[in-house]
Amino acid sequence: FNTPQQASYWTAVGEQKTITLPDNSVVQLNTNSRLQFDYRGQARAVYLHQGEVHFSVAKNPDRPFEVYAGTGRVRAIGTAFSVTLNDRSDEVNVLVTEGVVEIAPEISPEISPEVITPAMGAQAETHEAKPSGAQVLAARPAKQHQRVTAGSAAVFDREAVRAIAKVEDADMLQRLAWQQGLLIFSGEPLEEVVAEISRYTDTKIIIKSEDARALRIGGQFKVTDTRAIFSALEKGFGLKADYATNNLLYLSYDKNKKSII
Repeated sequence: FNTPQQASYWTAVGEQKTITLPDNSVVQLNTNSRLQFDYRGQARAVYLHQGEVHFSVAKNPDRPFEVYAGTGRVRAIGTAFSVTLNDRSDEVNVLVTEGVVEIAPEISPEISPEVITPAMGAQAETHEAKPSGAQVLAARPAKQHQRVTAGSAAVFDREAVRAIAKVEDADMLQRLAWQQGLLIFSGEPLEEVVAEISRYTDTKIIIKSEDARALRIGGQFKVTDTRAIFSALEKGFGLKADYATNNLLYLSYDKNKKSII
């Protein structure tokens, strides 16, 4: 591709989307995610404003692929990796499934990319985004860049790359299950399970007791039907799901109800 190209994409809560960029890189957006790409500069620049995205990058050694998230940048030439931007902090999680990426924990752009806020019911693409070209971005030399290889995960913020660790195959499968529209749990407490499910629904979920909060959950669930998830939790784990309204759910635990799982 030789012509300058840019666009914005986003997903609603509970929605997932796969797009192919002009260079044939494939991008999968998880629930409630928002990004822009800008191919006008020397690099292929992507700006992750919100959420979780997996990138399968088309190789082009002459034009690096760069994802800007939080305060930093993740750079790859030909690889596959996911980036998650924590909406409660500037912390960024990176999971590398193929190849190698380089993380710069703090980038100082001369011009900040324009943030596009989608209107309700808008189309998932616009060509009005005008982020700054990647050529005007430069890493601050005080921050050490770190390389992360396939099968590893990293966490960084504006101060540093906080951790790099190998990821076991089972954990990798669980963390990437959203790409198949699934949530997989292997003994996490209900409080963590609810936090994950909440990413895929506008329904507010309140756990009514400490017994319920600590209950360990295992299983595989489809992200597209949260009501079916709670129905399965009722049948399999002795939970009771009470919908106060369509958007408010209370979870309690019946100790006397025998699990069938």
